Formats: sequence, structure tokens, C-alpha cells
Amino acid sequence: IGSVCRKKGIIFMIDAAQTAGAMPIDIEALNVDIFAATGHKSLFGPQGTGLLYVKQGIEPLPLIDGGTAEGDDMLLEIPDRLESGTMNTPGIGGLGAGIEFLLKEDMEKIRQYEEGLIRQILDGLKGINGIKIIGPLDEKKRTCLVSFNIEDKDPSDIGYRLDNEFGIMVRCGLHCAPSAHKTAGTYPSGAVRVSPGYFNTAKDIEEFLRAVREVAK
Repeated sequence: IGSVCRKKGIIFMIDAAQTAGAMPIDIEALNVDIFAATGHKSLFGPQGTGLLYVKQGIEPLPLIDGGTAEGDDMLLEIPDRLESGTMNTPGIGGLGAGIEFLLKEDMEKIRQYEEGLIRQILDGLKGINGIKIIGPLDEKKRTCLVSFNIEDKDPSDIGYRLDNEFGIMVRCGLHCAPSAHKTAGTYPSGAVRVSPGYFNTAKDIEEFLRAVREVAK
């Protein structure tokens, strides 16, 4: 897609919210012009952090004016022109520490560990009556998350019970991606999404599956 866009002079942007840090991404090879990623997922940063790579020569308009960039001062260079106030310096520091951890631990090592957790979830959910797993059943075709529904149960109700009765946090609803849920046939109620990570254990997954079995009953 990036190659076609480059030939046609179309700006190509990738949203890597779920993939940055989870798998290798070569921006140059993909012909990417703009690359957006969140910091609090596979980059191990704090919530409210992220990054935006913009290829040289592309100059996005500011969302808000303020600080040094007050008004239409086009003399300021990028990124100064886009900084409308005090930066989240502690958050940026935390994101930097998260990326250093990722590089030190090795992305492939983390990926293999998380694939094992996803395989355990997929195998466990398949054995529960009324469960519909959304997406591929191959852990290698996923990042570290699984979305699912339980027949005749609202995703929000499932999430509420998992939280209040079992102390398990999941994300319910449309996951900032209503179009994806329309494609999956889960719009407008969405689905339940469980997202284990590098600091979870096989025992955590067993507890999660036990809780889902109870809710499914």
C-alpha cells in the first residue's frame, strides 16, 4: 500500500497503536510518511504518552495554538510550532525508560512469551460454551490481545462482573475502532477484550479462564 501511495503522491499514515514495540516495523521499507503510536501498550510507557513520526517535508497544521507557537508564526520550525504549552516531561521520561526496557529485554523474547499467553487464552476460550472469539485463532497473527463475546450477554455486563467479582480488568465496547467492529459484525455493542502482557503469568490466565467460565454459566 505504501509503495502505491508513494507513486501516486498520496500521504500514507500508519496507526501502530497495537504494533509499535510488539513487532519489528521498518518505516522506510513500508514507505510510511506519518507513523503514530501509543506509549502505554507494547512500548511500556505511562498512559497519556505516544509518538508521531512525520517525514521531512510534511508539515501538519497545529490542533491548538499556544505558548511560543501562539498565532500564525510560520517562522517557527517543526516541532516547535506544534508545541502549544508545557510538555509532559515526566511522561516522556517514562516512555523513554519503557523503550529502554524493551530494547534491553529484546522484542522477540517478549513476543514469544506473550504468544504463549495468547495461545493459552485461545485454547481455553474455545472450550467454553457460548464463546465467540473474534479474529484469527493463530496467536502468531495477533498482537497480545483477544476479543470475544459470550452468547446472549452484553460485553459491558461481562466486563463489570469480571471486575467486581474476580478483580480482572478487561476492556469492553468498541475499543476506539467502531469501523472494525462493523466489519466483525459486533457493532454497536462491541466485544470484551483481554490484553495480557509481559508481566502476566500462566496462573493469571488460568484465573481469567476460570472467571469467564463462571460468567458464561
